[in-house]
Amino acid sequence: MFVLFAVAGISFWGTVLYLALRYVRAAERGGASRGALEELSARVRQLEEDLAAAETEIGRLAAAERFTTQLLAGRNREVPPST
Repeated sequence: MFVLFAVAGISFWGTVLYLALRYVRAAERGGASRGALEELSARVRQLEEDLAAAETEIGRLAAAERFTTQLLAGRNREVPPST
């Protein structure tokens, strides 16, 4: 279930980043003012940084989930049968 949310989150932020890049490129072709273009570029850089941070955190959460799953699976194997 967690992996589904992770994939959905990465897909969402990837789409946002893609649309932001398309918007910046369209603004460049449209002859937008230099200040507006710099502001958009800064916002795209911030989105890229946020996406990288989100990917890092998702990776950490996935590793923690795998570790917890291994612990729980190991605990079930160590339980002696009840008599």
